[in-house]
Amino acid sequence: MIGSQMELMRLSLEVGVFLRMHEIKKRNGPSDFDFKRACQFGSVLATKGDVLQYGSKKKGEAADLMAGLIDAVAILAFLPGGIDFLGLHWEAGK
Repeated sequence: MIGSQMELMRLSLEVGVFLRMHEIKKRNGPSDFDFKRACQFGSVLATKGDVLQYGSKKKGEAADLMAGLIDAVAILAFLPGGIDFLGLHWEAGK
């Protein structure tokens, strides 16, 4: 991933995860279903992560994948100690 793409991804995550964490907090935190969904997203990312790097011919596929990544990171930020990804740290706290 070239530098500008990495910076764009980091910026998208910084903003998107913050906003998603706020939405989750408003509904009193993540549910068991949210945690299950976040864990399942790992398989999606493992098989389609290249779409975030190189794009896709399928319209909206990269955007959908980024939205899923933002959602998963925001949910995992509610775990004790939070989550580190791409040199960034999120922790939803109590």
